[in-house]
Amino acid sequence: MKSKTSCFNKTIFKKNMSRFWAIWLIILLWNLFVLPCNIFINYLHRTEWIEVNATEAEIAAQKVNEIAGLVGVYMNPTILFIFSLAAAMAVFSYLYTFRAANTIHALPVTRKELFITNYLSGLTFLVVPILVGFLIGIIVGAACGYTCLDYIFKGMLYALGMSFFFYNFAVFVAMVAGTLAAVPVFTFILNYLYVGCKLLVGLVQQSISYGVSIQFHEGILDVLSPLYYIQNKVDVRYDYTGKYPVCEGIFGGNVVIGYAIAAIPFIIAAYMIYKKRDVETAGNLISVSWIAPVFRWGCAFCSALLLGVFACQLISSKSATAEFVVLLISALIFGSVIFFCVQMMLEKGFRVFKKKRFAELGAFLIVLCASLFAVENDWFGIEKKMPDTENIARAYIYCGYPIGGDAQEDISAVLEIHKQCIENKELYENAIANVSQEDKLTSFTVKYILKDGNAFERSYTVPENAEESAYQYVKSYTLSPEGYLKNQFGIQHEGLTMEAGGIDLYNTKDDYQYHDFTREEAQQVYEAVIADLEAGNMDEVIEHYQWYDEEYESMVYYNSIGLEYASEEKIRNVVDEYYGEDEEFVYGVRYGNGSYSGSTNVEFTANCKNIIQTLIDIGAINSEEDLLTIEEQRKLEEE
Repeated sequence: MKSKTSCFNKTIFKKNMSRFWAIWLIILLWNLFVLPCNIFINYLHRTEWIEVNATEAEIAAQKVNEIAGLVGVYMNPTILFIFSLAAAMAVFSYLYTFRAANTIHALPVTRKELFITNYLSGLTFLVVPILVGFLIGIIVGAACGYTCLDYIFKGMLYALGMSFFFYNFAVFVAMVAGTLAAVPVFTFILNYLYVGCKLLVGLVQQSISYGVSIQFHEGILDVLSPLYYIQNKVDVRYDYTGKYPVCEGIFGGNVVIGYAIAAIPFIIAAYMIYKKRDVETAGNLISVSWIAPVFRWGCAFCSALLLGVFACQLISSKSATAEFVVLLISALIFGSVIFFCVQMMLEKGFRVFKKKRFAELGAFLIVLCASLFAVENDWFGIEKKMPDTENIARAYIYCGYPIGGDAQEDISAVLEIHKQCIENKELYENAIANVSQEDKLTSFTVKYILKDGNAFERSYTVPENAEESAYQYVKSYTLSPEGYLKNQFGIQHEGLTMEAGGIDLYNTKDDYQYHDFTREEAQQVYEAVIADLEAGNMDEVIEHYQWYDEEYESMVYYNSIGLEYASEEKIRNVVDEYYGEDEEFVYGVRYGNGSYSGSTNVEFTANCKNIIQTLIDIGAINSEEDLLTIEEQRKLEEE
């Protein structure tokens, strides 16, 4: 009669439940506190936040917001990641000491039985508390009069899906790691490895590539950094555009499903590694021999680049060639040191300086040098890259303040400035390296918002007095009346109606006053501003709009004019669009796009005759003598 082969051992399962009771109890208490307890607490304090005039719709929306907020904590990816990691480390902790590993594997149980039993033990630590929190939360919520209990059900599914992935991933890492301390470190690093490498490459390019700055926008390959991707994609969203906030639901279901499916290959791989895992590897840094070279090269390569960039920043040379040499030498030195340090950790000893290892180091240094030379010489065309015109939604130049928009003339102007910087790279770098005290440098940023929602950005420093300098293009574009109007009154500044306004006044008796304008007076002042712009009377203001220097203080009046305006269509703000704050969702919150009103402060000088005369005509000032420059006002205050 054949004996049955079991895949599950009740004794080991019960032992895990009793031995690691503290872990599953903490997870259970957390789930009970987040949902049932907090739902009841909110119910007890409901009368404190309900206003006397609150409508039924407002009260219902607030109840939904309360439940949604608690569900957001209940399915928080970071918390679920920590719980899953703790469960995996606990049930497989016997693998990391030689004595415990030998004792467990000497028992009359197969490795298959051991793996499945321990795996299910850890999964139980996670699943049961989530389900208990859900069931009691549903009961308490219904008893307290909450009707939006579908949010709790959906949150439970999200929490189970994310926990399943995080746990399977942690178990896989636990099979690869040889020490218990390495499990959380490796798991965290692997969850952020791709975005970390992307950031590191950006730092290297920013250090030695002309104009290239770090661009950390979302990409499809960000899914290779699970915790990072889930934190950005799975959330509870709210709409704040109405009279009161409204929860729009829980988003990211496709992401959770995708990662739950992706968890299956990880647990299969973990099982295959466990079957062949050598007990003798207990205490080693890595239990799988073929992963050691990958780990060695990866640690040395990333450390070399990171420390090389740090050394490059410390030197901060004006010469691009000198910066590259510093980065190259630093990377080679640090890379060699880290290479052998990692090998010492892998071998748990200091006898690592062997012929074979030096040959491998040579190959590593060749790859490192080739990578840096590829970036320096722009083998991949990163420095010369420009977006296609048909893919650009908006284009901007930032030189003290942003200017640009979605008009074709704006896009063409920015592309021309960008092109000048690329074509004159060597000229500008030589000028910067040999800059003298008499020479002036200007820095500015070229930024494109592409139609797919991503941003493309370059930052350049150019000499002002060099031949064919892009500075002349930047100056003619940014220091224009049209650019000034866009920044002060919005991109669609035509057809504005002034609603109110005023001007700051100050006299020698240290008396501050603010003269208010009527709607008609504010409109007259606005028209005077336009007249002075068209006449070129505000050129000095526009030219010094970027920098607040002594010359600026001696020309511009302290008495700035405030204007409040309205439009029949939503006003598009240049600064908000430049920073992407016009997007509907910011960190899961819908704020809306633009407003129908706005306000600004207009500064002017003695050349602005139309503004000054209008201020006299409406009785805001008696004469030009009532106006003080910033420098004069400061001296009066000091006296």
